Amino acid sequence: GQNHIETANVLRMLGEICSLEGDLEEAEELINKSLLICQQKNNPASFYSFESLANLYLKKATEGKTEGDAK
Repeated sequence: GQNHIETANVLRMLGEICSLEGDLEEAEELINKSLLICQQKNNPASFYSFESLANLYLKKATEGKTEGDAK
């Protein structure tokens, strides 16, 4: 179902794939959906989503610095 913990895991993994492909906005949306499901279920696996978000934000910050240096 839409709010099953396995759905959350799939959303997180899809978000990580989007991040690897450079679609950071889509990645953020998918990972946030995953996190929301985990939090609603009070599932301890939510830390995976937090970790994925941290990696995504680090990537965004790094890319932002690189783009800023190029200007």
